[in-house]
Amino acid sequence: MTKKGDPAEKFGVPAITSPLPGTRSDDSFKFIEHCLQECLGNHNCSISMFRSRRHATFRTTTVNDGLEPKRPNDMVETGGPLRLVDVRAFCGDHNYDIECGHNVRLVENLPVCPRYMTLSHCWGQKLDTNAITTRGNLSSRMKGIKLDDLPANFRDAISITRRLGIQYLWIDALCIIQDSQADWAQESMKMGYIYDGSYLTVAASASEDSTGGCYRSTGIRQDKLGGGSLIEIINRLTVASGQPSTLIFWAPNLSEDDPLREPAPLIGCALSQRGWVFQERILSPRTIHFTNSQLVWECRELYEMEDRLPFVTAQGTLSLAMNREISPDRIRQIWYDWLIGFGYSSRKFTMMEDRLIAIAGIARSLHERTGVPYIAGLWTNNLGFGLGWLEKPKHRTQYHSQPSNKFNSRRRPTWTWASTDQEFQYSLRDFEEDRDFHYVDNTMKTLGDVNDPFTIIIGGWLKIRGRVYEGPTSYFTRLCLDTMAQQEVLGAALAHSEVGSSAFNPPSWVYIQLGQFRNRTNSGDIIIEESWLIVRRVEASEEEYERIGIAYRNQELGPLTRAWQDWLGEDFTKKYLVRDLKLV
Repeated sequence: MTKKGDPAEKFGVPAITSPLPGTRSDDSFKFIEHCLQECLGNHNCSISMFRSRRHATFRTTTVNDGLEPKRPNDMVETGGPLRLVDVRAFCGDHNYDIECGHNVRLVENLPVCPRYMTLSHCWGQKLDTNAITTRGNLSSRMKGIKLDDLPANFRDAISITRRLGIQYLWIDALCIIQDSQADWAQESMKMGYIYDGSYLTVAASASEDSTGGCYRSTGIRQDKLGGGSLIEIINRLTVASGQPSTLIFWAPNLSEDDPLREPAPLIGCALSQRGWVFQERILSPRTIHFTNSQLVWECRELYEMEDRLPFVTAQGTLSLAMNREISPDRIRQIWYDWLIGFGYSSRKFTMMEDRLIAIAGIARSLHERTGVPYIAGLWTNNLGFGLGWLEKPKHRTQYHSQPSNKFNSRRRPTWTWASTDQEFQYSLRDFEEDRDFHYVDNTMKTLGDVNDPFTIIIGGWLKIRGRVYEGPTSYFTRLCLDTMAQQEVLGAALAHSEVGSSAFNPPSWVYIQLGQFRNRTNSGDIIIEESWLIVRRVEASEEEYERIGIAYRNQELGPLTRAWQDWLGEDFTKKYLVRDLKLV
């Protein structure tokens, strides 16, 4: 790179952008248009991440009859959203203009899905009633929505959509009936398709709530944000113009410990902490991030910074990884190590029960591309590993002396990570599933009894077969109990994430061996750490079990000691029974 006006520009060396304009400027929109043209003309980002564009049958909704079916047997094409905001409804022949103050309106059931944009944003604590669509105002919104009644994020997104020459925009708060459980269930399960089919997603990355807006008045280069350093080399041999020339080299900061790193302008953005944004960003073919410092372009092939300083990553990024060919054998790496394990459990939700549906679009894409069955946040491949999630330890003072919730009030099914409000994690160590552990069957209970594993899950059961142990807890090296189990079973004295295995002997606990981890000590010895799922019988049923936590048992490789042999007795296999268990 070189400086603006340097003779090197005549030889095709790009000039570094300095100072950066505000993101409302014409220069910023030229950057967006340039990135769009490059992507649409030279990339394959518009190819859907879904092999199928249809799933469960839904009935359409009309204004006149509320939420009753218009045509009961209709198949709804899920490639496009049911409703869109028409940003040009009242503009007439008015040119696309940032200052255009014309109102907008909702449209629904368009005969052909048009080109549309999407907004990715933080709601904040609560949206004003003017910012959401309800049963009561749906009819009036089809006639018109006053621009001045909408929060800054929405107004700016409408402005951006108009300036880029697009007529339609999808905003969740406006396009989903917020007080209709049926409409929300129908549209939320299509969320993955909606973002996957978007022309461009506008990310209000710097705004903590709906009032922050997208535009910022000044820009900051990456080198000022700690993203790297600029190195200038001046050629004092004058060229034809008689001027010296300067070449600028960019040395970005890289870390092998952070393979899925993000560009500096996105680090710490409010939007990156929101749970729903996770799949919105991964599934969108193209996203333009409006950050506090500058615009960041992200598509399925590359990042582009408004300051023109290249973004370099050591291995790859989350969105790029999802766009590559995926084999069933890579489910564990992609889902547990990259997606779920890469900060998803710490993301913020207004409603914690949305954890599962908020990532269902990604799950559907993985299922369609690999054929591996999906079960409420887990997969039949590597199921033993998937069941072994752990809640992250918290300081004991964070627990109340009295149980805050009854254990049976925990979300069902209890065996999935989506049942807890706590942060959770998976071990990144080598895991070998137990040879006797097998998936048998499952039935999920969904909202509205829709036969689709990617809709809203409200319960269900999972049947597995494995080695089962019923005996003293002293058999295990350590127990890691789920928070609600700690509160109920142990009380305040033992309410921390790991307890001594000999602390108590609950008679109703059952242990299912999931598999084992291999650890190498400093001396080179190998220690096997077995992983066991802890469950207990549900009071109302002797055939069903609910999750309690995870138990671990260490075993050193090599000859058994005499004491260990005496404890095991003559028949080691009698300590285990291989049988089926139904988990709820």
